Amino acid sequence: MGVRLSSLMAARAAGARRTIAIDIAESKFTLARDLGVHEIYNAADRDCVNKVRPSTNGGVHIARETAGVTKAFGTASRITRRGGFTVTAGLPGPDAKITLRRQECATEERQLKGSYMVSCVPIRDIPRYMGLFKDGRLPANSLMS
Repeated sequence: MGVRLSSLMAARAAGARRTIAIDIAESKFTLARDLGVHEIYNAADRDCVNKVRPSTNGGVHIARETAGVTKAFGTASRITRRGGFTVTAGLPGPDAKITLRRQECATEERQLKGSYMVSCVPIRDIPRYMGLFKDGRLPANSLMS
C-alpha cells in the first residue's frame, strides 16, 4: 500500500492537476481521497476501463502500476491515452509475463517505462523530498499506520 500511496503523493507534489486511483480494496478509497485523489475506480468493476477512458477524454497521460499484478498492468496499459506512458513499478514473481498489443504501442505511440526505486538518485532527490515534506506538499506521515 505504501508504494501506491507514495505514487499518488508524488504525482500531486509534481504538479498533477488531476489524479485517479484504481484499486480492488474499497478500504483504501477514503485514504486516497484524503490524499487528494480526484476520482477512484474499483478494479473489480468489469467496466472500469470503459469508465476511465471517457472520464479522461481518451485515457490518462501517465498510468502507474504499482501492485505487481499482471491484471493491474493490463488495466494500466488500457487506460493510457495515445502518446501516454504506462509505468510499471510493481514487482511480480520472476516468471510473470505481460501481454501488450503491439499495434497499440505503434499506432497510438504509447510508451512502456519501468521504474525501480523511483529511479531515485539519493544525493539529488532526498533533499528535495525533505523540502516537499516540510512545505506540506508531500504528506509522508499519512503512510504511517
